[in-house]
Amino acid sequence: WGVARLVPSRAGAAVAVTAYTWNAYVFERLAIGHWGFLLGYAALPWVVATASAARAARPGALAALALTLSLAGLAGSTSLVLAAGLALGVLLAPGVSPGRWRALAVAVVAAGLAACSWLIPALSRAGGLDSDPRAVAAFATSADTPLGSLGSAITLGGIWNPAVWPAERASLLLSLAALLAVVAALAWGAPGFARASGGTAWGVLSVAVLGFVVAMAGVTPGLSGLLEHVVTGVPGGGLLRDGQKFLAPFSLAVALCAGHAVARLRPSLAALGFLLALLPVALLPSLAWGAHGRLVPVRYPGEWAQLQHAVAVEQARSPGDVLVLPFTLYRRFDWNGGRIVLDPAPRWLDARVVVNDDLPLSTRTVRGEDARARKVRTALADGGDLVAVLEREGVSLVVV
Repeated sequence: WGVARLVPSRAGAAVAVTAYTWNAYVFERLAIGHWGFLLGYAALPWVVATASAARAARPGALAALALTLSLAGLAGSTSLVLAAGLALGVLLAPGVSPGRWRALAVAVVAAGLAACSWLIPALSRAGGLDSDPRAVAAFATSADTPLGSLGSAITLGGIWNPAVWPAERASLLLSLAALLAVVAALAWGAPGFARASGGTAWGVLSVAVLGFVVAMAGVTPGLSGLLEHVVTGVPGGGLLRDGQKFLAPFSLAVALCAGHAVARLRPSLAALGFLLALLPVALLPSLAWGAHGRLVPVRYPGEWAQLQHAVAVEQARSPGDVLVLPFTLYRRFDWNGGRIVLDPAPRWLDARVVVNDDLPLSTRTVRGEDARARKVRTALADGGDLVAVLEREGVSLVVV
């Protein structure tokens, strides 16, 4: 709905909608489990619309801008960074803008308040967060098509985890078709987008280019070293590790340009525009039916509710944190079909749960950031006095 409102014709809106929602970026983020992040992705066109309205000093636009930035903030730190970047890009774009400065103030305050939920704990933590520089290479944009990392990113794919790549991405024919579609949308639609939207188009396209550079930094000589320095040495720099996430503004720009390209067609060719809306579906049919049944709900066994109650009772007797063993971040449960999932305990239990935040990948292990988890790992590896370590770290209960 948000992206459709930014395109002037119905046929163009239909193309923009499928281009923004039915693509490799959405598929891979759904498959890897970043559903909350996709809430922020869905908020981006609304951020653009409200920032454009606030720039023009329309009634109620400032409150709407603050609301959309807050919604993006609910989706996590990276979503808020992307949303705030788009808002600032639109508001700072050249051109007549009677409400620019008031809108800028509102955007900065709203984004700052929305960021407090993760910013305050991160900055107030003793010693800060020690990010592993190897994470830059581990999470860099990958080649999920025969077109390499660059072609994969242009066609809105390239997530770091091969386990969630759509099967169609391995096809050279489909990959080339997707590449041609994106290039045609940008070349044919960008002029129309700029004419119709002025400063809004300038802001969206500028942030899209910047986001694309960030997405490719991890695999670009010269930029990868700089990115490692930012991730390890700049507070909050770890947000840039998963570079492919920053393709979201580029995805929005591609969708809007595609919509405006179709909007330029003669009225007699409107039917062709609606047919073009099916092109993303044809290029990625495996997204249909929940990624061919991959995205299905799973019911937790009753033992998990019993565990939740037992932990609550024990904590009432002896307050403290909880450790989960075996000490690994990911699990395979029979009741989940053996699919890999994050340890559910931190979300299931009403307690602070110490888990192993090292991230094991196929080629390396990315070191975690939790100092307490590091001490537990050391005690387990060296055969040390685990009970003494847990007592010092405020852990009163162990769940096996």
